[in-house]
Amino acid sequence: GLWIDIENEDKSLYASIEIPSWIWLPSITDIKEKLLAFRDSHNFIFVWPYLVDILHLCRCVVSGQGVEIIPDIVPVNFSNAYCEAKHRLFMSATLADDSALIRELDCSEEAALNPIIPETDRGLGERMVLAPSLINKNLNRIEIMNVCSGLSKHFNVVVLSPIRYKADEWKNYGASVFLKENFADGIALLKDQSSGMKFAVFVQRYDGVDLPDAACRVLVVDGMPFGESVIDKHDASLLTSPGGARKKIIYRIEQGMGRAVRSHVDYAVILLIGEGLANFVAKREVLSSMNQDTRNQIKLALELSKLMAEEGQEEPVNVLVSTMAQCLNRDESWKKFYKQKVRDIKKEAKPESTNLCKLAAYERKVFNLALANNLVDATNIFEHAMDDFILEDRQKGLYLQRLASYVYLFDPPKALKIQQGAYLKNSSMNRPPQIVKKPLVRGKADQ
Repeated sequence: GLWIDIENEDKSLYASIEIPSWIWLPSITDIKEKLLAFRDSHNFIFVWPYLVDILHLCRCVVSGQGVEIIPDIVPVNFSNAYCEAKHRLFMSATLADDSALIRELDCSEEAALNPIIPETDRGLGERMVLAPSLINKNLNRIEIMNVCSGLSKHFNVVVLSPIRYKADEWKNYGASVFLKENFADGIALLKDQSSGMKFAVFVQRYDGVDLPDAACRVLVVDGMPFGESVIDKHDASLLTSPGGARKKIIYRIEQGMGRAVRSHVDYAVILLIGEGLANFVAKREVLSSMNQDTRNQIKLALELSKLMAEEGQEEPVNVLVSTMAQCLNRDESWKKFYKQKVRDIKKEAKPESTNLCKLAAYERKVFNLALANNLVDATNIFEHAMDDFILEDRQKGLYLQRLASYVYLFDPPKALKIQQGAYLKNSSMNRPPQIVKKPLVRGKADQ
């Protein structure tokens, strides 16, 4: 069914298929010959040298939007300037998964587990986070569009949209839409107070957008922020841990929320619209995966939602606008309340970080062994790693599929058996072809 959608160039976020290892790996030679024709093209010239010799360690996902090939682990050791650097500094205010530093960037486990963290939120700005659908079911997307249209007459309002058609709907309420090719123009106009630009929508821009102070006072995250790439969208749809594979959705939400507040004196109202997004961030396991500053702000948002729901049964729009005004108009009681609930909370390390980082270190080690063609040792380490950690069935299915792709390189029958286990643990994984078991025939022997 998905393949029919893909053949019809389905543009949705859901129609995608990861090519199974038993189809992908036997086709590597043919694929390499096809891709060689594009090695000097503009979008390929800097990518091809990193992929040409490791296609057998890559994933390939096909969707109605195109085909994407990417290594499961980034081969950073191919970059001499990076891997030979004496000092490397990683900085992030919103990293949902510390283990990504180890898995993706080959950071040491010790460094990832001992980051330099400020004890409190005093150096950061102020964000009033609100989820309108949790306040009142009548505060739907249309109502919020109307509210934002009114606010844009007095404050700069910026909307982050995951997809073009949803972004275009804001035009009816006076917003201007900026795409990849002209988003820099939109930022410049918002920062220039004399431009008259006060209401803008950015498509697929959850990072790389810097909107300090008056450039953005109201930021709207319009629904779940799916990734721009084919593989990001595919991974987001997998039935694994909350936030999709490796918590990328959680990371994008945090990144998006940080676009409007860029210094300790900055402030903004953040609106999370859509029931799907509101319910997602309210989940306990999602909150526990967030940066503690964001977690405290979301908890405050849930507390505010309950208070506002009690007040706003008659006119929920008025209650929402008056609450936002407390932040936008710098109400002293709000600032005191925010300080108590967010700024003065001492930071704590995420309890699950140690296990995630250890597992990531195993993944990086396995990939490096596979690069050296030491596949037997690589798969043995991978199997032991999965035994050492308590993983949910759905998450274990994801890792078993990765293991099967390594094993297929030297033992295809065993790989298909592992893939069967992956599918039984997680039905989003590829379903292997049927394995025919031959009956055991007893040999004749003299007494």
